[in-house]
Amino acid sequence: MKKFLILSVALLVLVSVAFAGYGDYYKVRTSAKVAESQGDIAKASEMYLSAEAEASVLAAQDGMKLPWATYAEWQRNNAAYVYVNDFKVKTDWVAAMEAIKAIPNGPERLAAAEAMKSKAAPYVSGLKTALAILDGKEFVKAEVMAKVKSNKEFCVWVLEFVK
Repeated sequence: MKKFLILSVALLVLVSVAFAGYGDYYKVRTSAKVAESQGDIAKASEMYLSAEAEASVLAAQDGMKLPWATYAEWQRNNAAYVYVNDFKVKTDWVAAMEAIKAIPNGPERLAAAEAMKSKAAPYVSGLKTALAILDGKEFVKAEVMAKVKSNKEFCVWVLEFVK
């Protein structure tokens, strides 16, 4: 009976520690989503990076049995993507690029592209931040790498376009 009680207490402590770790992850991830929904991009990014750290701790604790390492990589991508998305929203990037593509080659198209460069220029610092976040980690999870590559390529392309 005594042995059973000791094992039960040990299991309860183990479960409590694991749940506390998950609770920390969930808390900072939720804070990131709230900050993002409120337009506080810097705080959202910071919280996503904190969620990455919490997921990395959980990955180490469970011996990589659960996909916490993948979750960690997604959180870093999210930390960068909030800047990419903020840029796209503030510049109405997608609609503007589609409109420019619809204009036949010539002076009108060139003028529209130049106008978009001017509109985008004040917001490129966020893309530089996104690149720094993505370049700050080597991504190894295949399911994350494609999205990270796409985000990096977008940032680099826009920074070249705005030059």
